[in-house]
Amino acid sequence: SLGRNREPDEPRAPPYDSIPSPRTPQQRGREQLQAAEATPAVREAMQVLVGSLDARGFLVSSPEELALTFSLRLDDVEAARHLLGTFEPRGLGARDLRECLLLQLQGRGQPLAERIVRDHLDLLARNKRPEIARTLGTSLADVNEAAAFIGTLDPNPARDLAPDDTRNATPHA
Repeated sequence: SLGRNREPDEPRAPPYDSIPSPRTPQQRGREQLQAAEATPAVREAMQVLVGSLDARGFLVSSPEELALTFSLRLDDVEAARHLLGTFEPRGLGARDLRECLLLQLQGRGQPLAERIVRDHLDLLARNKRPEIARTLGTSLADVNEAAAFIGTLDPNPARDLAPDDTRNATPHA
């Protein structure tokens, strides 16, 4: 009688029901916008900005293009972009890598790292640290320390928010 089919006490949930659905950069931005203090015009501009983020969390259109396309005031779009820059994860709404890293450095007490990202990111990418030190009149040790801190920043702020298409693609052994 052990081999008989029995109804389980509780119905089993399909295995994928327990996997939380990841939030997109757009959903995360909208959640934070609801909690933010902003004028109705800035909120409207923010909705447009959040809808214009790519999978990395970067803006795909310039504020000027968005203002024209959606008949918004450029001041409201810029205010919304500034507000978006304060949202978590830091770096959402950046136009490029440099801006993304600078947003993450704000308020972190790393003026040398900020200066390297702002003015010498190309040299850092090519590992020209002695040249950066000479140009900035600082020690190589300080440049190395700042570079190490920059290395802790996330060049893809929406990575943890975007769906991972491969999560269920490979069976586990």
